Amino acid sequence: MIERKEKDIGMRIHAINHTLKRKANRLIAEKYTSDISGFHVYMLGYIGNATKDGNEITQKDLETHFGLTRSGISRALDVLESNGLIQRIVDSNDTRKKKIVLTDKAKAFQEDMTRDAERTEEILLKGFTKQEKENLIDYLDRIIENMEDFGC
Repeated sequence: MIERKEKDIGMRIHAINHTLKRKANRLIAEKYTSDISGFHVYMLGYIGNATKDGNEITQKDLETHFGLTRSGISRALDVLESNGLIQRIVDSNDTRKKKIVLTDKAKAFQEDMTRDAERTEEILLKGFTKQEKENLIDYLDRIIENMEDFGC
């Protein structure tokens, strides 16, 4: 058990993040392929949510949302496309743009990952009261806001 010191909050957050990433990547590799990482799952989730009401999403939208370079997003999309999870379709209004759409395989993959994420949440918050969960979310949101104010 980690010795409790207030100054260790950042380290605890890092340890939780690292553990969750490792678990997610292992689960994805066991069920699907080691090509797909937790970040790819986040991308699929974002694309799915952004397009579920008929909206279109482009690579530029992903670059802006995730704060990554064109080449970084392009590499991630290449992985998703090679695994049959997305298609890039030329926009009929502007042939310079390609819309990103999820395949049926991606939708099934997303449903499975959502179930796994829900189970993980249950494990993470086991033994917490409803009020403790609400407080934790509030505290974490405040930490995020503080980081944004700090320029992170």
